[in-house]
Amino acid sequence: MNDIIATDTRSNPAQEDLVAYFAGAIIPACSEQRMLAANDPSILQDIFNTADAAAVNGFCRHVEMVADEIAGCPFADLNEAQKEALTRRLENSNAANVLVFVSIVVQCYYRDPRVLAALELEARPAYPKGYEVEKSDWALLEPVKQRPPFYKAVDE
Repeated sequence: MNDIIATDTRSNPAQEDLVAYFAGAIIPACSEQRMLAANDPSILQDIFNTADAAAVNGFCRHVEMVADEIAGCPFADLNEAQKEALTRRLENSNAANVLVFVSIVVQCYYRDPRVLAALELEARPAYPKGYEVEKSDWALLEPVKQRPPFYKAVDE
């Protein structure tokens, strides 16, 4: 018998609404370039599949804490102006929960085949075909190469 209790749902509807709102705020739709928002249902599903429960829960707890500081109520009870104020506050946040969430949203967004097609990129791995890398001046690395090591050598 397995001692692990699992559930198909790792988040509740309030958290799903919160994640959808902020995913769409991080990457909104752009109709003139035919770009989806990050709160598109399939991208949201990828976000929930990619993020572990701790990342989603940590982000949601952080948002709820900031919502309580701003308006004294949960995120779900905020009006649109309060949500915008909360979004502006989170934009300048260096909280680990926020940074992890933004990273997950961006990863999931830019691996969606529809987004890649809109950007006229082929949905494929970089290897083995590779991508063309622009030539640059390798001499720019000389100061780094000349610098003495700044790490501790490991005894073998």
